Amino acid sequence: MGKRAGGKQVRIGIVDDDVRYMHNIRDLLNLIDDFHVVFTESKSVNAIATLERHYPDLLLLDIAMPLVDGFTV
Repeated sequence: MGKRAGGKQVRIGIVDDDVRYMHNIRDLLNLIDDFHVVFTESKSVNAIATLERHYPDLLLLDIAMPLVDGFTV
């Protein structure tokens, strides 16, 4: 479970203003061989540029963030 066609790891991005929570999720996901967290971002205003650089297969996104909410990102 988790691997895409061809056996590649699923590339994951995490955007959350709660840094401790975000790092805990990252650490747990990185324990699973099929997953690779390619970036974490704690500021929603920076998330779009980070997404364009890393283009993950899956994005875990906090929708209630200051300045720019997750729906806007």
